[in-house]
Amino acid sequence: MDRSADSAAPESHGSAAVACTSIFLSPTRAFGEIERGAGWLWPFLVCAALLLVSYALSWPAQQAILQEHFARMQQQNPKLTPHDLENFRVVGLVGGVVGVVCVLLASLALSAGLFYLVFQVSGLGLGYKPILRGIAYSALIQSGLSSLVQGLVIFANDRAGRIESAADMLPRLGLDLLGGEGFLRGCLSAVNVFSIWWLVVLVYGFARLTGRSRREVSGAVLAAGVLWIALLGLLGGWQQHSAAH
Repeated sequence: MDRSADSAAPESHGSAAVACTSIFLSPTRAFGEIERGAGWLWPFLVCAALLLVSYALSWPAQQAILQEHFARMQQQNPKLTPHDLENFRVVGLVGGVVGVVCVLLASLALSAGLFYLVFQVSGLGLGYKPILRGIAYSALIQSGLSSLVQGLVIFANDRAGRIESAADMLPRLGLDLLGGEGFLRGCLSAVNVFSIWWLVVLVYGFARLTGRSRREVSGAVLAAGVLWIALLGLLGGWQQHSAAH
């Protein structure tokens, strides 16, 4: 069934609130609301709020690392003053908040584009707009809930005195529990309970949006999803490598 015309169809009245709350335990119901026109803006805002809460939880640990980094900078440049440190903090806070929102928006757009391309090649024929909606709601799991848990773990580790470097700002919540450091650890961290949960939700959800069976859509969904997780893993690996050096 070709559903590419969905992106040009008139908006109906799907409930964003129902879709946001159902996406965790009832993805078919959530994607039913998406099919009826629940837009992507509300899940984007909720996800951004969860990311900002996570950022706030990790802020004290970030400040301790910044203080140590600034002390090393002062040894190389004695002209730096406490006022300069305060400027670093302000820039870091503003940049972090703006960065969270911009990165989330770019992530949704790019991942939806990847799924759109894979779906076209696979003959599923789903338009970009419904795919973006589905990705936005499922991001509440992969980005929102995942980041909130990471923030809570960082906060707890910081209170326990276990944050010693920038590398410790990535809690071990995925395959990185098995070991690995630096680039390898960052790559392995992308495979976790949240990313797997996200893939399962997308299989159920896109089966609903395309009107096909889960078996028919699973190949395309898993291909696009695994590729996206791999890209996130490479990005995480690069971040861990940079933090270690």
